[in-house]
Amino acid sequence: MLEYGNNYTGPYSDRKISSVSWIEFGSTESARSFLNSLTDANRNFTVAGSTINIKPARTQLNSKRNFSLRKAEEIIKKSSEAAGQSVEIRWKERQVVANNATVFTQDKLEMGGTFLGQFSSLKLP
Repeated sequence: MLEYGNNYTGPYSDRKISSVSWIEFGSTESARSFLNSLTDANRNFTVAGSTINIKPARTQLNSKRNFSLRKAEEIIKKSSEAAGQSVEIRWKERQVVANNATVFTQDKLEMGGTFLGQFSSLKLP
């Protein structure tokens, strides 16, 4: 069985189609087989001027981990200690840095993370 659809945003009375569509396979094995059959060349293509990228969905755990990094960046940027500093996420390292110093870190399997240095008093919600 194969199901497909689009994600929508906004209130139900004024929904707009988002840039994300999905395909749900009948089994993990069939999804894995499909993804393995793709090459780099046919994972990304253009149709009617729109670029389409095929990639596996994030797990709920990975989505929560990414949310924590984004939230940590937001909290740090809003703090008075970060005034005048450049703050950014370094995704591969799972860190937030301010002026090239690590101020938040997230271990490999950690849902939240740890604020460091002058930001150690901050907490994720």
